[in-house]
Amino acid sequence: MSKEYQNILRHINNLFEDPKKAWMVIDSEYYRSYKKLMFYYMTPFFFLLTFTIVLSQLFLTENIIKRVFFSLLISILSFGSYCFLLYILSIITEYTVEIMGGKNKPLAGAKLSLFSSLPFLSLIFISLIIVNIPYLRYAAYLIAVTGILYNIKLISSGAEQLLMLPNGRKVYWGLIIITTILISLIIISIVGLLIYSIYLNII
Repeated sequence: MSKEYQNILRHINNLFEDPKKAWMVIDSEYYRSYKKLMFYYMTPFFFLLTFTIVLSQLFLTENIIKRVFFSLLISILSFGSYCFLLYILSIITEYTVEIMGGKNKPLAGAKLSLFSSLPFLSLIFISLIIVNIPYLRYAAYLIAVTGILYNIKLISSGAEQLLMLPNGRKVYWGLIIITTILISLIIISIVGLLIYSIYLNII
């Protein structure tokens, strides 16, 4: 297992326990490109997500082949949309910093968008596991919402370390990023609901 795969659990643990220290470590790490960064850290989550969704369908007795196929399709489309969201967020992050008179460290936007999402993805993975368990569905929803709020908190703390923003512009930058996240989540949710409705009609 490569060093990046070993580091993923360490980063998640540190971002929960001591975000400030975790961002200092992330800031010191070197990555050659955004593509490499995404590949090393997002690939494990893609396989975990796919495995969880497919496994949940295997317990059903009707139309197993169709269910597994469309579950794989939903997993690929959902994860692809989320990766695209992270890419857009990283571009907007760096672009707005430059507009506001700040300076970007190498891959600052990519690091901020990606690493702040790792705890969120781990909580989403947990919620997907327990959402079909009786009496735990609402707990799964609560975990997912907690993940979103903590993601926003990590973006705020990570910006202090990774971005060189003028003091008077930090609030404006934060409002732009939060608005971007909310709009993107709404769009992805709408697309997800459309895909899921098609899935239900076909199955």
